[in-house]
Amino acid sequence: NPIFIMNKLPLLIDFDGVINLNGKIAPDANEFFSFLREEKIPSLILSNSTLKSSIEIKEFLSLSNIETDIPIITTVDASVEYLKKNYSSASVYCSEKVRFFFSSIKDSDKPEVILIGDLEDKWTYDILNEILVKVLNGAEIIAMQKNRYWLKNGKILIDAGSFIVALE
Repeated sequence: NPIFIMNKLPLLIDFDGVINLNGKIAPDANEFFSFLREEKIPSLILSNSTLKSSIEIKEFLSLSNIETDIPIITTVDASVEYLKKNYSSASVYCSEKVRFFFSSIKDSDKPEVILIGDLEDKWTYDILNEILVKVLNGAEIIAMQKNRYWLKNGKILIDAGSFIVALE
């Protein structure tokens, strides 16, 4: 779009489904990133995935021979920063793949907030009840995402949004 190029409007780039196509780099991704760099178009790579951080996206790009200095932010990155800035204690329910990113957040049995991400197939009645008790004791809920379902290996799987709605 010539108007876009002339005005150098910031470009938000979704990672999954745009750059990452089912675990493979999108065709012509190198040319795309070269174009952004040459035209000096301010850009940001975003991902609403609760299963990866910006570090993993950078690794994916590097393994795909894509070198870029475009900032990257995921739901995990944003959630860590938001909790640090706004709460002194939290209970974090998310995949073990990203749990360690929250290690600087003080865990508590009586948290101010409960952060809910994707537990994949680890959801249980006991976990839902544990979260419910914390909510009834005054904790707020923050959802990293609220998808009803997602696709994995061609199968539809229930996602965190269904559990979050039940807790609300």
